[in-house]
Amino acid sequence: MFKVSTIFRRALTTRGPPIRLVAVARCKIEKLLYRGYGLGRTKGKALLVPRSAPGDLLETHIVESHRSYDIGKIEQVVESSAARVEPPCTFYKQGCGGCQWQHVHYSEQLESKRAILLELLERAHVLNPSIELEVIASPPFYYRARFSLRVTRRGQTALFRERSHEPVVLDYCWLLPDELNGLLQTLQGHPAIVGCHSLQLWINEQGQLGLETFPPLPKLKALELQWVIEPVLLLHPLLATRLVFTVEGLRYDVGPNSFFQTNRYLNPRLSRAVGDMAGSGDLVFDLYCGIGFFSLAVSLQFARVLGLDKNPANIVLAEANAIRNGRGNVSFLLADAASGLPVSEHADCIIVDPPRAGLSPKLLQEISERGPKRLVYVSCEPPTLARDLSRLKGFYHPVKTILLDLFPQTFHFETVTQLQHLD
Repeated sequence: MFKVSTIFRRALTTRGPPIRLVAVARCKIEKLLYRGYGLGRTKGKALLVPRSAPGDLLETHIVESHRSYDIGKIEQVVESSAARVEPPCTFYKQGCGGCQWQHVHYSEQLESKRAILLELLERAHVLNPSIELEVIASPPFYYRARFSLRVTRRGQTALFRERSHEPVVLDYCWLLPDELNGLLQTLQGHPAIVGCHSLQLWINEQGQLGLETFPPLPKLKALELQWVIEPVLLLHPLLATRLVFTVEGLRYDVGPNSFFQTNRYLNPRLSRAVGDMAGSGDLVFDLYCGIGFFSLAVSLQFARVLGLDKNPANIVLAEANAIRNGRGNVSFLLADAASGLPVSEHADCIIVDPPRAGLSPKLLQEISERGPKRLVYVSCEPPTLARDLSRLKGFYHPVKTILLDLFPQTFHFETVTQLQHLD
C-alpha cells in the first residue's frame, strides 16, 4: 500500500520542463490531497491529477510514471463533479500556480482540508476520539494582507506556472483587495523595479499600502521608487519605515523582512484562538515569536511573557511593540528555539509557531522534560504537526484543534492545537 504522504512530497519536488506524455488513462477522482492534487487510480495504481475535483471522471495523459504513483494531466473532463466550478481568474486558467483549487467550490475546499487534517492525525496515531475540531472559514477572495511576487528581467510582476519555474506575468490577482491590485498595475513593467528579484505587497486594516523589494534597492533608487508610488509606504532598512497593523486592540509595527499573518479577515480569530488555548498563569514562553503577535495577545493572561526569536530585526520590533502597547510584563530574547530553551525557568504554557520544518528533536525533548501544563502549537504545515504530535505522545495529548482557512483557493491552511500535559 502506497503512503500518500510520500507521494505528495515527491510530487511537489518534481519540477522542470514539460515531460513527454507516456500513456493515457481514465480515472475517477476520489478526494483532494495535501499539495493540491486529486487522487484517482488506474489499474490499482495511484494517479495524482492537478486541477481535478472530487467526483470528476477524467481522461488524462500520464506525464510522469513512478513506481508507486503516476502524475496525470487532464485531457478531458468526461463527467464533471458537482464540486467543480468555473475559476474566475484568467491567469489561473493560463496555468498560474499561485492557487491550486480555484476550480473547486469553496465548501468542498473546506471539507477537503478538514478530511486531510483528520487523515494525517489518524495516520500519526494522534487522533484522540474526544478531540474537538473546529473549522473557521474565510471570505474566499480578496483576503491577503501581504503578497509576494517575482519580478522578471523586464520588470514584470509574475508568479510561477504550476509545477515549473516559468513565470506567468500578471497584473491582477483575485486573492488581493482592490487597493493592492491597483498597486500591482502601477508597478507592472515599471523601470523602478527592474533589477529586483521579488516584491512583497502589504495592506493594513486602514487601507494603508506598503511595498518591500528583494533585495532592498540602493538608497537613491529606493527614494526614486518611493516618489513613484507615493503615498504607498516603502519598507526599506535604510528608510526606517514601519507599517502599523491593529489586531484585537493591539498595535503591531511591521518593518522590512518582518513576518505577519496573511489573512486580514482571520487574524483576530487566530489571535483569540491562541489566547483561549493558552489559558493563564505566571509565565508563558512564546517560541518563534516574530514581532510579538502572540506574545502581546496573551500578555493580560500571564504575569510574565517571554518571547524568543533568532531574527534580531524581529526582536527589535517586538520590544518596540511591547512598549507601544504598554505591556511591561513582556520581554524578548534573541535565541534560536530549535537549539533548545536558553532559560531554566518553568513555564505554565509554551506557545510554538515554528517554520514548516516543525519542531526540532532538541526542542521536543526539552518541552517533554520540562512539562508545562499546556502547549499551544500553531502550524502552517499539517504533516509536520502530525509528526510532532506523535513524538509528544506519552507526555501530552491533544485536546482541541482549530483549522483556520487562512489561504482559500490553495491547499494550505493553518491550525492551532491545544495540548494538555499527562499528569
